Amino acid sequence: MPGKQHEKQELLRLARKCSKTARELLAELGKLKVDGPNKKRQVIGKIVKAIRKKGTIERIQKQLNEYRKVLDTRVLIGLRSVHYEEVIDGSSFWNYGPS
Repeated sequence: MPGKQHEKQELLRLARKCSKTARELLAELGKLKVDGPNKKRQVIGKIVKAIRKKGTIERIQKQLNEYRKVLDTRVLIGLRSVHYEEVIDGSSFWNYGPS
């Protein structure tokens, strides 16, 4: 069915965008990691960097949250569609409800 295939492609596209954005967030957070000698001095520098990067990190987090909302909605719609198709086909109509 063309509609289902299109929906799968859209979900894959969205999942790829989500994955790319998550890697971007991990890269930004990785820049704030403290390691090696002189940790106290590094902490001060990383705090300053974190303050500067706050807007970037928040933007990336917001984008990931938006992707999550869209993915949640699409998955729920897909599950509902499958359920309705089963009911219409009669494959689960008699099995509906508690056992």
